[in-house]
Amino acid sequence: MTENTAFRAGALSQLLTATAVMQLVEQGRLQLDAPLQDTLREFYVRSRFHEDQNAADRAVTLRRLLSHQGGIPSEYLRDARTPNALDELPGKLSGLWLSNAPGTQTAYSNLGYALLGAAVERSSGVDFEQQLQKSLLRPLGMSQSSFVGDSRAQPYRAKGYEDGVSSDALVRDLSAQGLWSSPRDLSRYIRMLFAQGRYQDRQLLSAASIDEMVRTQNAGNPLDFDCQVGLGWFLSPCGEEWVRPDMRTWQQSGFGEGFHARISVLAEQQLAVIVMSNSDSGEALAQPLVPQVLRMLLQAHGAPPPPPQPATAPGPSNVGFRKRRIAGTWRASMPPAGVCCGSATSTSACTPSWPASATNCCGTNRAGCGCARSASGSGPRTWARWGNCNWT
Repeated sequence: MTENTAFRAGALSQLLTATAVMQLVEQGRLQLDAPLQDTLREFYVRSRFHEDQNAADRAVTLRRLLSHQGGIPSEYLRDARTPNALDELPGKLSGLWLSNAPGTQTAYSNLGYALLGAAVERSSGVDFEQQLQKSLLRPLGMSQSSFVGDSRAQPYRAKGYEDGVSSDALVRDLSAQGLWSSPRDLSRYIRMLFAQGRYQDRQLLSAASIDEMVRTQNAGNPLDFDCQVGLGWFLSPCGEEWVRPDMRTWQQSGFGEGFHARISVLAEQQLAVIVMSNSDSGEALAQPLVPQVLRMLLQAHGAPPPPPQPATAPGPSNVGFRKRRIAGTWRASMPPAGVCCGSATSTSACTPSWPASATNCCGTNRAGCGCARSASGSGPRTWARWGNCNWT
């Protein structure tokens, strides 16, 4: 295994998909703020957040899909293993119910990026893999990188291991999580971004497009708290450890099928760390390792120490009993998720088992909603989308 060995990159695929979309925007083939339906005519959504069909369809834009704010559910037939043909996906998903109002909160969606892959195919006139090879992978010399669903089609690859057993499972939604790549190949992509979109003698992406990709897209969304999202990139730790609070970070991570991959970038310092693992235990190793290595690199480059952080003021102690049940700081683990308050009169369960307030939050589709409880294991439970929003 070397720096040229190919690994499944998971959601790092979305960085290249977002870049391909921005290239097509520059060419006038796509429009960032246009509805997805302008490109994928057969695709429409159902919504309980809009008064008419046209408003619902026009709310799902490319920008919102790129920043996980499109309201599209996370997965489609999650446990299926046959790769979805991107050109067939819009028709299959027509009539999909929105899981939240587009533009109001960040809710991670592989399915949204699969639809973006279909938009890349439709607007470029060639299949997704061919377009990415032509516009990015070959120009960057990323010879160990491809978007293939079948592992056996990728040469010089690592085998993924889950619970010590090797896996060669097919991967669906190629534009969301189907990238095979190596650490060296991904470093070429990062160097192109550092060079304002230029690699060797070719301008692959404009500096303005890069600036847009790393501009916060979800400012003003209260349910996202301090989680900042760009186009393809996450721009704050979103529940994970900061490298340094005074330095802006671009990051993305991906996992699945016995692999884990992670990129963290300090753009102003032009430093990046790429970690790829062929084990499902890789996340536990990479998550603390990446910020530690970046801090070491900062120290080696003579960066000044971080400024002292202000003390946190204590919270109020005289809150009434009813308010104490819901008062506090809510945090959403990755992926970011919204909070839905329901009936919580017991410390052991949400009661009733499916309250009206949970239906108001989650709709009639109960998938993705669950009971959240305090991180310490005490206190009242309440209903939360995804079931991963906890008290702190």
